[in-house]
Amino acid sequence: MSVIISAPPPPSAVAKYFAFNARRVRDVVGGVIINDTTGVTVTVSASGRATFKTYSFTTSQLSTKARVRVYGYAVASYSATLYINLNNTDVYSRAFTLPTSNSLLCDAYIDVAASTSYTLKIDIANNGSYNLDITVTRVYIYVGCPLSSTTETAITSITQSNEYNVAVKGMNVSYEIGFRFRARYNRKTTATAMLKVGTSIYSISSADDGDSLQDLYSTTAGGDVTISGYVGASGDIIIIVNLYVQYVMRGNQRDSKGVSTSWCIVVKETGYVIATVRFVTFDNVSRAMSVYNVTMNGAEPAYTSASGSDVAFTFQGTSMGEMTFYVDGIEDSKSYSAIVSIAIMVIS
Repeated sequence: MSVIISAPPPPSAVAKYFAFNARRVRDVVGGVIINDTTGVTVTVSASGRATFKTYSFTTSQLSTKARVRVYGYAVASYSATLYINLNNTDVYSRAFTLPTSNSLLCDAYIDVAASTSYTLKIDIANNGSYNLDITVTRVYIYVGCPLSSTTETAITSITQSNEYNVAVKGMNVSYEIGFRFRARYNRKTTATAMLKVGTSIYSISSADDGDSLQDLYSTTAGGDVTISGYVGASGDIIIIVNLYVQYVMRGNQRDSKGVSTSWCIVVKETGYVIATVRFVTFDNVSRAMSVYNVTMNGAEPAYTSASGSDVAFTFQGTSMGEMTFYVDGIEDSKSYSAIVSIAIMVIS
């Protein structure tokens, strides 16, 4: 009897993977911003009326209120009337004495219909008996979704199943789906207002923003999200001009050695790693992603991406049992940047 001795077959490689891809960030309010700082001077005849500025825009499905602020002056202090005209209908008028130095001529809130095209005109009538040179120096217009009720009012709802895809096969990975938002608003309030995003509540302090917009941005828990809000006192108003939303990948724990200062995406696998990642910032600042190998000796840098506001990269390396991914360590706390797509494969 003969015996044949052969080498055992090589072990089969095992591939594990994790992938996430989110819909692009989008503006669910899509308001209108007009900051016109080009001055225009018109000689308005006695008892006459002239158009100084004309703007065309289309409102979004959530935009029903506009704030219009106009600055100007005249060569002499005479009686005048300023009109705001929408599609050939006067919707606002204010009689006043023209100042001789640049001043605020009107601060008006006007109603607009959603999903409607408008031509807005700024007219001034000379109520005096002499021809008069009148100058409009600046016009600021903010059109958007108003919050003016002291009871909670829904703005919009987002269903997560329409927003991202995630797939995991065999990989031990710790992560969380987050909901990132950025609200840009203009307020004229006397009390603290509230914006509610899912189960998170954000305070908006009282102020008159005048010609400027303010920002509120953060990342909260994922899931289906309803966004609502209310003002703190009767007569207060906030116009939400933009409301950017996106589901993102976020960490839900620190590394096992506690080296990182914020939550990371943690892959607890040993083997050869191939990762393709893209992260995007909300505020266009430059950030970088760091990848660390966590061993018994602590966290060792494995890769640092280029800095930018929209960065994609591919990383290859070896995981010794735990590997972490995070963007500058602050993407969760202030939502400056977050992962919008990631694909990781570990071959062991």
